[in-house]
Amino acid sequence: ANKTDLSHRLIDEAEGKLWAESRGFIYYETSALTNENVIDMFEHLFNRVLTVQTNNESARLSNNEYTHEQASIVQHIRKCYNNYEILGIKNNSSRDEVIKSYKQLAVLLHPDKNSAPGSEEAFKKLCRAKDEILNER
Repeated sequence: ANKTDLSHRLIDEAEGKLWAESRGFIYYETSALTNENVIDMFEHLFNRVLTVQTNNESARLSNNEYTHEQASIVQHIRKCYNNYEILGIKNNSSRDEVIKSYKQLAVLLHPDKNSAPGSEEAFKKLCRAKDEILNER
């Protein structure tokens, strides 16, 4: 945007248009004094932000990639039969140690963060293990 209500322009219209177009922007001549094109400029900006946000959200939701670490932790949890083994703690661990271990693993396993095959099942298994251990105490 270039302010048109200044008596002396710092950038002429041609230079402003060239700069904007070379970067994929729309050039606007605006005036804070008369409000000329200000609403149009902000509506366009708002719509572009929404479009980018929507595209990023769609890409994130459709992206089924996962890290080796995420896949490995899912496989490890699925192979465990003992609640303490699932949480990676000793049988005499304190309540705080159980919760700390659960939180660390939950960050890695939560289906919203981990799209590895079996992550939802592994997360549920982790939750059950934590609940069962804490209910024993």
